[in-house]
Amino acid sequence: MTYTPLTELIHALEAGTKLHISVAFFSPVYNRLIRLPSSQIIHSSAYCTETKRISEQLSECYRIREKKFKRAKEEKKPFVSLCPYGITEYLHPVLFRNSVICLIMISGNTPAAGVAPDFTQNALSKAKVMENHILLLMESAPVSPDEPDAFSAQATRILRDGMADKISVKELAASMGYHEKYFGAKFKEKTGKSPTAYRNEQRLSKAEALLRNTHLSVIEIATRTGFDNVSYFNRLFRQKNGVTPTEYRKRNRT
Repeated sequence: MTYTPLTELIHALEAGTKLHISVAFFSPVYNRLIRLPSSQIIHSSAYCTETKRISEQLSECYRIREKKFKRAKEEKKPFVSLCPYGITEYLHPVLFRNSVICLIMISGNTPAAGVAPDFTQNALSKAKVMENHILLLMESAPVSPDEPDAFSAQATRILRDGMADKISVKELAASMGYHEKYFGAKFKEKTGKSPTAYRNEQRLSKAEALLRNTHLSVIEIATRTGFDNVSYFNRLFRQKNGVTPTEYRKRNRT
């Protein structure tokens, strides 16, 4: 996928620092602006990734993220937040025509990075550079609110990249700034599938590849592809392929 120049700017601003920068757009119809890799939409530093391996902590992260989104939209001004796992984060809402269109999130890669004396000032200066870039894009390349593929592009990308394997549809919706029911209905309207069905389809495709190309056990493959219940995995796999995972492997070994 070809990403927007915004991703290059983020890499440049992170270079030589201990910071992680991501951007959450509240209006995914701005297709040119949301064409970012998943690592620049949600927190993906090594520390955060390790913390979120525990499903309860991942869920907590998304609940907190939803609260931050709400605060940003209501207050329309920057603020600093400390997560329960020690990461300090500078949050900078970007306003376009008096509406908050996105939230720039700058955090330390580790708890220690966020307590540096110049953290907030350093984050503010980087956020202002990004804000100016985003506003220039908005002015120079406005996108119609009827853009058909923007919403599904972002939602399916997050699911497909595996960043949402352990979170609920409610938490995924919140990460994009939507209510769960609206998100589910809109996702199905755009893709023809519910978020859960789409996610399972992606998981099963990954499982098929692992069955063909590795010697991992069925239980290991189920776990690696996001299924906590192997019986549920076997049932869905058979529904899709007409055979069990073991039979599929025998017929399709490469």
